[in-house]
Amino acid sequence: MGERGPASDINLFRQQQAKFSNEQKFLGDKAYVGAARTTTPTNIPHVFCPAPKHLGQ
Repeated sequence: MGERGPASDINLFRQQQAKFSNEQKFLGDKAYVGAARTTTPTNIPHVFCPAPKHLGQ
């Protein structure tokens, strides 16, 4: 049957990925960042905008 013991989702995914065509693309969450042929969400950079000095007085 399966292997004994716990296995992370990314490790299971990498093992199963070999069963698909090399052209097959996948969508994943942040746990799958760096996995081959997988699109994951990106962080939107936050721009720091300090308050104008005249409002802080």
